[in-house]
Amino acid sequence: MSPIVTEGLLIAILTLMGAVLTQLLIRVGNLEKKLEHEQSRLKILWGAFRKLIDMYYRYRKPEAPDPPELHEIFEDE
Repeated sequence: MSPIVTEGLLIAILTLMGAVLTQLLIRVGNLEKKLEHEQSRLKILWGAFRKLIDMYYRYRKPEAPDPPELHEIFEDE
């Protein structure tokens, strides 16, 4: 192959690799944002669950059943 074709092919490959890497980095950034959102959502749900459990034990009748564990609730999903 001539040097002009080789240089053009090299430039095309590098451009393609740059585009793929850019898309990969954008997708990873979006996934990190979604992960942060889900973690904050989980913290809110955990706090609400703890408040409900505390309230349940505070006003519980003697014959009432025990509430489910948190891991049992999330295994259903």
